[in-house]
Amino acid sequence: MKITLNKSTFLNGLFLAQKISEGNASIQPILSNIQITANPDGKIFCRATDMSTSVTSEFQAEVFQQGTATVNGKLLYQLVSNLAGKEVTLEKKENAIFLTSHKSRFELNGLRDEDFPNFNFYEDSAYVGFESEILRELLDHTLFAVATDETKPHLGGIYLVTEKNIAKSVATDGHKLALAEYPFEGKFNIPNGIIIPRKGVNDIMKMLSDDSANVGLFYDKELKILGLKTDSTKMNIKLIDSKFPPYEQVIPQYQDNKLVIPKEEFLGALKRINLLFEGSDAGVILKIQKDGIVLTGIDTLKGKGTEEIEVDYTGEKMQIAFNIKFFDTIVNKIQGKEFSIFLHNPKSPALIKPIETSNFIAVLMPIRLD
Repeated sequence: MKITLNKSTFLNGLFLAQKISEGNASIQPILSNIQITANPDGKIFCRATDMSTSVTSEFQAEVFQQGTATVNGKLLYQLVSNLAGKEVTLEKKENAIFLTSHKSRFELNGLRDEDFPNFNFYEDSAYVGFESEILRELLDHTLFAVATDETKPHLGGIYLVTEKNIAKSVATDGHKLALAEYPFEGKFNIPNGIIIPRKGVNDIMKMLSDDSANVGLFYDKELKILGLKTDSTKMNIKLIDSKFPPYEQVIPQYQDNKLVIPKEEFLGALKRINLLFEGSDAGVILKIQKDGIVLTGIDTLKGKGTEEIEVDYTGEKMQIAFNIKFFDTIVNKIQGKEFSIFLHNPKSPALIKPIETSNFIAVLMPIRLD
């Protein structure tokens, strides 16, 4: 095998595969490798898998000799990134991989191609178009609420439902919940929903980081796999085979005790108070009255801080506390200049919503006031 190609083309083709190859290498060392296949027509395919996510990227090169090479993905990507030349030549002789560019020449140890896992992707005709920006928003607005507790696999991902041209994403860990909802065009319907695992969501976000307007989606109901396709890449995500809990039951419906808060002023206050805690999961206390709230943060070693903010409040006086990190993350997801919080009492969850849009809501449990 021998190919020559533009350095930036090579890096773009390697990027996603080498990211996937960083996954389960401790379990199966072969998975730290990527497999590059060169066809006589100049098409190059770069494949990688961690047995949960599989990916193949296609790009063009000048092919002098067709063939396949299996090599450490991270090392190859780092070497190509740091080469001085604009063109790169990759050549395989037996199990040695030679990488040359300008005045640089490296010989890497390759692996046996037949030891690399065999996996397939769906035909182009199987995918249904979906707007990339909407998929990104659905995932980005809910990923923070996914549970990290491995004993709760049904909460370890984002629940995605599409029906009648409305797409919803939901995630919860029992302490917080996030729901995003967007209209979409197309025929990708999964009315019973799928659960995309946390790592799979992160892999999808990397895949959608380019400027492609649309992504192709395919749900393999039998194998529980979500297939994705862009112009040059295909990805398979192994889904969580479990039932997502009835999330509608935990979304508060009360309308009393409503706060309307200026977003940027509130975030600034949270940021200053959080400096006391150096990023730890500390709590911020909200003392709420008719025309304003007082935010208080206390650290037994460093001291105490308070911030006063004028708000529009309808309801009873109340004092309630929340995890400052979760609170900050939720408010940062909200679009617009203001947001609303609906409260019941200091022990009940808060419903947090934007004022100017209706595509996102969050539920946050308070923490104990001792």
